[in-house]
Amino acid sequence: MKRTLTICKQLKEETKDQISEIALPPPMPKKLPPLIKLLVSQTPKIYQPAVAHAVFPALGAHLWKTYFRYIDNVEHEATLMCCLMAGTGAGKNCISEPINRIMADIRRQDRDNLQREKEWKKEMQTKGANKDKRQRPEGLVIQEIDPDMTNAAFVQRLADAEERFLYTKMNEIDQFDALKTSARSKAHFQIMCLAFDPGNIYGQTRVGTGSVSERVCIGFNWNASTTV
Repeated sequence: MKRTLTICKQLKEETKDQISEIALPPPMPKKLPPLIKLLVSQTPKIYQPAVAHAVFPALGAHLWKTYFRYIDNVEHEATLMCCLMAGTGAGKNCISEPINRIMADIRRQDRDNLQREKEWKKEMQTKGANKDKRQRPEGLVIQEIDPDMTNAAFVQRLADAEERFLYTKMNEIDQFDALKTSARSKAHFQIMCLAFDPGNIYGQTRVGTGSVSERVCIGFNWNASTTV
């Protein structure tokens, strides 16, 4: 009996050590690139590894037609996606403020263009069917999107972006389900995969003159969080 209790105690201690090793993030490098060092400078040390990983999709959204040669000798743009996994109440929201700072300039541009788009839509609604209607304004680049959108809206945003990256931050990975943008139940997974393929083609074709018919290259960076 005593021997059994001793073995059980040893197993319990070993399991506890293994869980602790799994739960702890990898140590931060002693030397960081200046930008990453700045972005984690106001973050408590325990959260710095999470922030250091999570800032890249938002940073990559600022690049346009900028290519890097990967280790497999294929040229890619800064297609970056980050899913932060941690337990409930573990502080996953630590990534929000650094991302808010990074995205501030894009959000200002988006706000102006959303207002332009809103005014154009309002103008279209006030005109009768037989009156001349102004074409959709040019330069409506709106990069930060809500994942809860139709396929037409998603394709239109990509077309308007003129090969710039779209970006979204989801507090829960389940929000990605809203990108089931058509009858295909797994369209959001297709979008995830295509976003990482150089020169990918995605779109929709419709007959109606007022419908969105575009074929575009998906540039889509995102952050999401979830429990393990």
